[in-house]
Amino acid sequence: MPTYPINYPTNSRLQPRNIEFTSRTLTTRFQSPFTGKTQIYRYGGQWWELNVTLAPLFQSDAEELTGFLNALTGAGDQFGTFYFPLPSKFLISSTVSITTTSTGNDFTVSSGTVQVGKFGYDSTSNRLVQFTTATSLFPKLNPSTAYSINTTSKAKMRLVNSDITYTVDEFMLTNVTIPMIEAI
Repeated sequence: MPTYPINYPTNSRLQPRNIEFTSRTLTTRFQSPFTGKTQIYRYGGQWWELNVTLAPLFQSDAEELTGFLNALTGAGDQFGTFYFPLPSKFLISSTVSITTTSTGNDFTVSSGTVQVGKFGYDSTSNRLVQFTTATSLFPKLNPSTAYSINTTSKAKMRLVNSDITYTVDEFMLTNVTIPMIEAI
């Protein structure tokens, strides 16, 4: 049995064609059945989910991907973690040192340049971080803590579940979308 996290295959044909990023925040909505008034409570949980669609694969590449995914699901959805390489176009270009404020979303910059909309990775908290403004980020990190958000392209992820659907078309090309979630 491999030691987790394992690395996503380096085969260039297994690189993403499309990536759908979804930011998740735990919220609960309560509505009175009598008055209709609504109360919303936001919890602290925030994370990223990705749906990665690959270009159509030849059989040999599909077999390599299937082996990788089965190694993850064989460990159980929650345990089979892996490092997924984000394409460089999504990443910050240099390390940014920040200190979060009491909200955990806002920060001050100690060094580096913030690139709004770009992603970085904090290896201390194992979090994929996006700079949403010049002074705010997603997800919320521990308040009043110093972080070094770096340019590594490897986000620690796991499969959302073990149900991966492969579609084989008339030309014997395999199409697949991999749903993954941050391993936090």
